Amino acid sequence: MRWLDRLSVLALVVFGVGVAFLVVEIVAGLAGGGGITARVPVSALDGSAPSGLTPVGLTPVDGATVEVRVADPTAAQLGLYWLARLPVGLAGLAVVGYVAVLLRRARRHDPFTPAMVRGLRGLAALTVAGGVLGTALAAVGELALAMNVTGDEAAAVLPIPVAWLLAGFGFQAVAEIVNRGVAMRDELAGVV
Repeated sequence: MRWLDRLSVLALVVFGVGVAFLVVEIVAGLAGGGGITARVPVSALDGSAPSGLTPVGLTPVDGATVEVRVADPTAAQLGLYWLARLPVGLAGLAVVGYVAVLLRRARRHDPFTPAMVRGLRGLAALTVAGGVLGTALAAVGELALAMNVTGDEAAAVLPIPVAWLLAGFGFQAVAEIVNRGVAMRDELAGVV
């Protein structure tokens, strides 16, 4: 089996496992009963928070967070919980699915074409945009959930999606390498 075949199979397996994991998580969440977890600032759990949320023995530290379990979440809390969890997973699935499509196209046709370069550039854009947007939506969901659970204002911390940016730039670099291969092939065809 060639490397493109192996990579294609791997991308399909990762996509399938990701979809299965997401479906199981959604079904388990909709079945309910287990409640949800929320990340809240430790400083909000000083005894004035709703009963049942204060972990024993915690000393409030500025900026520190702790996960608490909400046994009977409201509909708004469930919505915010899913807003905090789904966007990054969906962005990841979109990227892996796009990689699988590009690998399949590369296996069946010539990979050194302008169409493949456009596809790789599109993948790079999807990775950066999807990662940044997914991370931002997840951060907003976590912040709103923390504020809803504690009834207190929480400080927003927007994580920097370094992995998404690096992956996007990596895909862009591969696109430029393939583009150079296309240009070299065209130059060679003109000489011969």
